[in-house]
Order: sequence, then structure tokens, then C-alpha cells
Amino acid sequence: WGRFETKALLDDDADPPADVLFYASGNEVRVAVLEPEGQQLVHELASLSSGTLDDWVALGNSFADREPRSQSELANFCRDMAEIGLVAFG
Repeated sequence: WGRFETKALLDDDADPPADVLFYASGNEVRVAVLEPEGQQLVHELASLSSGTLDDWVALGNSFADREPRSQSELANFCRDMAEIGLVAFG
């Protein structure tokens, strides 16, 4: 994780300062700008290491201060992250 303070390296729809995630994809280092909810989901997914969507739903529902998430919401998030090369399915 890092923080961009300049717009030079951000897309038009991202405003600095922006928290960014650096990750390897193939032979490249890529950068993703995620909304706070997306950042939380990435942290949750990383804490699971490997698991099922049911495991992830249970983890997210253990936090009393947030709305429960469904399997379909988490699956859609994973598909979006797979499109940019951040996650893979096995």
C-alpha cells in the first residue's frame, strides 16, 4: 500500500491524495486505486489467505458495525479484482 499525493499517476476519476495498492501481475507491477470499502474487502480477503465465500461472509458478518455482505456481492468484487489481475481463483 502507498499514497499518491499528486494527480500525475492517477486516472482522471481519482483525486489526490489517494491510497493505492501495488501488486504484481505477470511481469508488471500494477497500481489499483480502491474506494475505502474495496480496501476493507482486500484486507479481509488477505486475512483469509484461502477460503470459501461462506468463510468470507462469516468474517464480514462478525463486524457489528457494518452491513452484512452477500456471497454475490463478494463474488462480484472478486471478479472485478480478477479482471485487473489482483486475485485468482483456484
